Amino acid sequence: EHASAAFKFLYYSPLMHLPQFVAGIALARIFVERYVVIEKYALPSFFSAVLVIFALAIVFKEHTIFTQCGVMIVPFSVVILSLASGENLISNFFASNTMQLLGDASYSLYILHSPIHGFMQKVMPVLDAKTGSLSAALFIYLPTITLISVAAYYVVEKPARTAIRK
Repeated sequence: EHASAAFKFLYYSPLMHLPQFVAGIALARIFVERYVVIEKYALPSFFSAVLVIFALAIVFKEHTIFTQCGVMIVPFSVVILSLASGENLISNFFASNTMQLLGDASYSLYILHSPIHGFMQKVMPVLDAKTGSLSAALFIYLPTITLISVAAYYVVEKPARTAIRK
């Protein structure tokens, strides 16, 4: 119990996520100041970084604060930088109107995913994380939470944002 509480304290502590925060600031500076220009190598960089991420996920099977806030920062930084650098098939996909809408609705998804999953799990036991079905999660829960999040974005978040600005 105490080890679990200590782990949760460390895991959710802003101090433990400082490396991610600093990496984000560094990436922004690298991109804006054009310290590194990888437009020509964006796609190979992207795919190489994704392969490294999968390899590290296999090597570090247990998800720890070290893997999230340490070792994974570099390849994820390369992914972000390569997607932001130049136009290619992958960056164009993420720049599409559909993906921008999903990005806009991502805060709603973040806020709503847990309570909606809990409700749906009670209504549909097939969605239980331990005994349920992955295909049910992919084909029932994922589309449901996505639609609810987009609706919440349009009905709640966007009007609230407009009201706050006025």
